[in-house]
Amino acid sequence: MKFRFVLLFLLSMAAAARGQDKPEFYHISGCIRGLDSSVIYLREFYFGEEFVSDSAGIGKDGCFRFRISAGKPAGHYRIQFGGRRFLDLIFMHSDIAFHTTIKQPIDSIAFENSPENELYYRYLRFRLKSQPRIENLRKQLRDHSPDDPFFNMARNEYLSLHEQERAFTEALIAGETGRFSSKLIKLDREPAADPLLSLKERLSFQFSHYLDEDIFSDTSILRSNALSARIISYLSFVTGLWPEDPEKGFRLASINLLMAASGSEVMSQAVASYLAAGFKRLGYESLAGEIVRLPIPCCSCSEDKKTGTKHANLKGRKFPSITAAGSRGTVSLPVKANKTLLLIPGRDCIAGQALTENVMLMMPHFSKAGTEVYILSDLKVPGRQDSEIRAISLRMDEAGRKKVQHFSGSAVPLLLEINPDGTVRKAAASWIEFVRQ
Repeated sequence: MKFRFVLLFLLSMAAAARGQDKPEFYHISGCIRGLDSSVIYLREFYFGEEFVSDSAGIGKDGCFRFRISAGKPAGHYRIQFGGRRFLDLIFMHSDIAFHTTIKQPIDSIAFENSPENELYYRYLRFRLKSQPRIENLRKQLRDHSPDDPFFNMARNEYLSLHEQERAFTEALIAGETGRFSSKLIKLDREPAADPLLSLKERLSFQFSHYLDEDIFSDTSILRSNALSARIISYLSFVTGLWPEDPEKGFRLASINLLMAASGSEVMSQAVASYLAAGFKRLGYESLAGEIVRLPIPCCSCSEDKKTGTKHANLKGRKFPSITAAGSRGTVSLPVKANKTLLLIPGRDCIAGQALTENVMLMMPHFSKAGTEVYILSDLKVPGRQDSEIRAISLRMDEAGRKKVQHFSGSAVPLLLEINPDGTVRKAAASWIEFVRQ
């Protein structure tokens, strides 16, 4: 008993000592050679909000020091100086010390034992060199016809630079995916579209793959401006794809964003509130109200919370042989010669409507790849009963319906990618889930 008492006493003393060792404040110390401002500001972010956290005087040598409470959340902070100039920093409850120059703040920056910031600035330095070259090539490609020999040369270099960026980024964050800097890097990357595609095809490809990274359910990125910047960039595709009806595009984009954040109720609520407030400011009152009324997490035609698990279990299974009737005659499924994409959207379901819209947006890409696309069952999608949908809509007889229902269960919507041998390669309840497989 005495031994146990002594052991507990020693453990409590050790815990108390650890508590005393924890600092009350951390410091961000920096020197920017050539800086002539008299004051510098520390700013912090929460989603779309930005506010001043601290300010500091600047010495003659361009040095300054911020004190930051240990209770402050980790995340993305910004030091602002000389008007609109700034440097971004990642604070992870440890001191940060760095030095750089006013003329080359990113290229010249050096940190003292700050792995998060060192990783982030390796990425920024690479992008600082590659992006001007990519942008210059993008402008040149716009000014030349695909028939021009120069176009093909510029296109090859353009795609090569994007591949170099992809390879560099993947190598840089390999084994570092848990770092906050890696999350910011992922949110900064954009899908590259082949310049040979038409403008609408390029926009549809980027819109369809802009949310591929499985990071939108991570609540830590709320402590940055990266998520709001990503959302704004994503929404910017809408006017190019739906110039005559942008509200329709904003609705689909919003559902996709909420699908991407569906792994976290906190993130889902934050994204929904951000979108609703933004659309209300733009005058889309009805759309803002729709978003507020959407279920959280969004969205499914089924109340079964294990729908995603059921879909995952379909991969690797053989799809049953059925025949279905369409406007072009009877079709035998699955198609033996090509890869097949089958959509079962469900009736009067917003998730099924959104999935249909996403698939239709990518139809030119599927056609070029030789993928057969069909929509099964009684399709009722308001506003989309056009010839393009009717051409790929199929109705099953009762025997076919029973086979499909036995195969997939009652959970809808469902999107299947099927190999020529009938094996299901992908099975998803949303476009976001589909492209991430």
